[in-house]
Amino acid sequence: MKKYRKEKIEKLLKRELSNIIFKDLKDPRIKNMVNINEVELTADLKIAKIYVSIFGDAEESERKKEFEVLSSASNFLKFKLSKNLKLQYTPQLQLIYDTSVERGVRIIEKLERLKNEFNR
Repeated sequence: MKKYRKEKIEKLLKRELSNIIFKDLKDPRIKNMVNINEVELTADLKIAKIYVSIFGDAEESERKKEFEVLSSASNFLKFKLSKNLKLQYTPQLQLIYDTSVERGVRIIEKLERLKNEFNR
């Protein structure tokens, strides 16, 4: 299979999953913003690893609970994907809680504080 086809499907899955979570997933337990950072497909297109971040003012434990709710909805997400996309096989979704964006923001904040202290 061509590499660009796999990348194209990954981008398509990312966009469609974002739309489904935003428009169709009506679970009141998910209160914070959900962001799909990346989608990685296996070479045979059977499994998709979905890296998800949850942003908001909530504590980390509350965001992890929201992620668990989102993970439990993976069959619903797969069902909606199969309806929206014309793929021969809808991949199995593996949702992974991703904190890389949050870590990046914290590092930038620390660097800004150091810069301000150094400039005094």
